[in-house]
Amino acid sequence: MVTGDFNLEPDSEPIQLMQQELTDGQSATQAPFYGPTGTFNGFDPNMVLDRRIDYIFVENLEVQRYLHIDDRMENNKHISDHLPVLAELGME
Repeated sequence: MVTGDFNLEPDSEPIQLMQQELTDGQSATQAPFYGPTGTFNGFDPNMVLDRRIDYIFVENLEVQRYLHIDDRMENNKHISDHLPVLAELGME
């Protein structure tokens, strides 16, 4: 498993290379993907969340669920400039 903030969008060459070696958890989830497409919010509550730069890649693991969690504080502020990415995994 490889996780992290890659600061790269899915169509970038490094992410494409990662996808040749490992499985992108979002594309392999058994349950429907949940959350906005993007993971970067720039601390802007009005930003459209369509820029995905955070990933969970797996090998020989079953991705049961994959989520981008858009939980904002009561004042409509994000606690980070990235959304949390969560995957529930199991053994194949």
